[in-house]
Amino acid sequence: MKRRQLGLLAFFATSLLGCQARPRVLFPTAESALSRLRENGACSKAVQGEAALSFSGDGRRLNGRVLFLAARPDKLRLDAFSSFGVTLSTLTSDGQNFGLYSLEDKTFFYGPARTCNVRRFTRVPAPPFALVELFRGQPPVLQHQPGQASIGYQSPLLGSGYYQILVTGAHQAAEELRLGVHPDDLERPLAEQRLRLLRVEVMQARRTLYKVDLSGHATAKNAPITLSAEERALGALPPPASGPACEAELPRAIQFFVPESGYELGFRSEEIWHNPPLGPDVFSQEIPGGVRPEQSVCTD
Repeated sequence: MKRRQLGLLAFFATSLLGCQARPRVLFPTAESALSRLRENGACSKAVQGEAALSFSGDGRRLNGRVLFLAARPDKLRLDAFSSFGVTLSTLTSDGQNFGLYSLEDKTFFYGPARTCNVRRFTRVPAPPFALVELFRGQPPVLQHQPGQASIGYQSPLLGSGYYQILVTGAHQAAEELRLGVHPDDLERPLAEQRLRLLRVEVMQARRTLYKVDLSGHATAKNAPITLSAEERALGALPPPASGPACEAELPRAIQFFVPESGYELGFRSEEIWHNPPLGPDVFSQEIPGGVRPEQSVCTD
């Protein structure tokens, strides 16, 4: 009996150690790891997808669907719609101007593209550029001075190991980033290692503003560009892609958590593409008929 128990213990120990495989070579600095992550996704200028949307907070749990479009550096569009295809809310931010249509309030909010305005839709205190980067699987890194970012490799008892990057910014701001290594690249040299963004936690005066976990990383390709039969008959040319041919990993699940309010917001993508065509007005919207316009002036 004891021999059997020892055998089981050895099996579980071996299994755990197998999960803790470390890369053969480690990135020496935070900037070198971040540069590698940026290189992995450099071909992606914009992403487009459709996702299941979940929200919990204020004693409510809501589920729906959302079409999202995000383009560097800070252009964003989110269209939430019901299971019947009815648009419930649309957020647009073109880097300068913000617009938010709300069917529930029968109101169109407009104002500057600030964090506080975008928060009306997401309930997450993240600026537009941060949301764009996260949809692209990239970290919105705090501005910091040389020497204010450290890196270490963590091997937890359960689960896979990861690089932990700690960044110190101005005004008591801090950030933790977790980067994982593609499991096929653990034995490869640094120049060939593919990294994945796993977590971002942003803090102010040691208080967490928001935390986001990213998972389900898989390779995505360019958005297909098709023309209707009528467009082909008229000899129309396909619209240009917003970037080059791209095959890079993107997270399929993005989960936000705001400790102060208890809000949780999740996106689980079913379709996601790199570099879709971008119309000239896709990141702005006209005030719909039958709704009340309201200027939203706020300061971050």
